[in-house]
Amino acid sequence: MRQHLIALGVVVLTVAGSASAATLKRSTPTRAHAAIVTMTCQGPFSGYVVKYDVRNRRMTLDHPKGPTRYSVTSVDRSHDWFAVSGRTVNGGPRYQAIFVPRKAMVYYNDDGEQTDNCH
Repeated sequence: MRQHLIALGVVVLTVAGSASAATLKRSTPTRAHAAIVTMTCQGPFSGYVVKYDVRNRRMTLDHPKGPTRYSVTSVDRSHDWFAVSGRTVNGGPRYQAIFVPRKAMVYYNDDGEQTDNCH
């Protein structure tokens, strides 16, 4: 069963290109310390870096034109899955940032989907 990331106090951290699950120490029983989860992706036109701020539920993409913030509508986490979903900017497509078991950014709308490989 997928569970909310903050409720578990668990996040996936990227260390030297590999993903591993790590339990965060808690300052109180209900709050986790801040952590940023990142991955580097290659789109059709350029590369970009995906950053997810676990504590603040913020998704930011850093690309050559500058940073862009995407909305976050859900965070799904289980022992073998970690993904953040939401909507891009200006009514654009929906996205799913997959951090585990593989790394990818999937953009989709009614016309189809595009998957950018990440590491």
